[in-house]
Amino acid sequence: MADRAINKTIYNLYVRGRYKDCLREIESTEKAGNMTEYSLFIKGMICRQEGRVQDSYTIFEQVTELNPSNQASLKQLARSATLLGMHRRAIQIYTSMEERRLEDWETWYHKGVCLMFVQDYEASREAFLRSNDIERHLSTYLKLGKLCVLMDDYDFALRVYTEALGFAPIDPGLLRTVGLLKLRLGDATDAFQLLGKSLVYQRSDPQTLLAVASVIQDSGDIDAALAKYRAVAAQRDQAAQLWSNIGMCFFNQGQPLIGIQCLRRARYLCQFEWIISYNLGLVHYSMGHLLSAFFHLRAAAAIKPDYPQLLALLGMVLCDLGDSANCITAFTRALTMDDTNSQIKINFITALFKLGERQRAMSMWAGLQKEWGGRVSGELRTTDPEAARAAKKLARFVSITS
Repeated sequence: MADRAINKTIYNLYVRGRYKDCLREIESTEKAGNMTEYSLFIKGMICRQEGRVQDSYTIFEQVTELNPSNQASLKQLARSATLLGMHRRAIQIYTSMEERRLEDWETWYHKGVCLMFVQDYEASREAFLRSNDIERHLSTYLKLGKLCVLMDDYDFALRVYTEALGFAPIDPGLLRTVGLLKLRLGDATDAFQLLGKSLVYQRSDPQTLLAVASVIQDSGDIDAALAKYRAVAAQRDQAAQLWSNIGMCFFNQGQPLIGIQCLRRARYLCQFEWIISYNLGLVHYSMGHLLSAFFHLRAAAAIKPDYPQLLALLGMVLCDLGDSANCITAFTRALTMDDTNSQIKINFITALFKLGERQRAMSMWAGLQKEWGGRVSGELRTTDPEAARAAKKLARFVSITS
């Protein structure tokens, strides 16, 4: 009865947020030799809330020694281990709970999070799926979707998020996440609809506004995109992606100098974002600043060496700088990654003509014509309008120089 009364007093103080009084009561109980399992548990919870995570970990270890089958104390011990960065230790605790059949959806969820930290992605996915089998929660769907994106399994991520939408159809964060994933997969129409629906429930969210503005920008409505970017800048003016997109808007409007200033600010805010360096290289190249373009494109390629369009643009800059060996190497690497890109092939052929490699250029030109099913002067079998225009210009050049 005495233990029950002590526990009741400690509970009442804890739930009312009177943590100092609660700790004093626990300490007086400890001095009197009446320390209970529950009072130790509450002491561990208060220590963690005050930031003394190591102390909470030690206390929860004591609780589990008193009662190894206490599910609540095992969960809190694992949580403290996670906060201390002891992810493998936390995984061991969750595994022991499974062996004792003490697991629930939270156990599997937090185990999945720890497995993500140690980069055991397959086991993490299984843990999240098991958590959802026991009890569905939005947090589990979001973590599982994020994990699938990390694994580059975008189709599975989309299925997870779509199922989550059936569970939480008006959650603005989820709608934004699905919209951004659709945008990454190239489905701009569905992405725009989902992002617009997200704005219905959260009108001023800067991340959603930024995504909507980028879709509008890609559609060619630069003025409308800039209006959206202005609304984002009013809330989050230190976002690198914001200034990178604004810079490309000005570049598309024929104001490259203003574009460069915006892109430089973006690079200052995030120096290791490859797309910013790529955009800077593109703008400088369009203005004939070959050395500046080379500097930025080389920096981008060091961060993102597997993007063929970047290597192709770097090859064009090297061609204009007269570096034939590195130009050919850059284009060759680009085509190794994407041998179906007609624009890269046309640019490579153009570069070979400029470098005086006429025989190799004519050989590649003949191969490209064969891919398109005939002479370029006829109907082009390519869905890329820019490639078609470039091919016709190249065909006129070949016919003049032949």
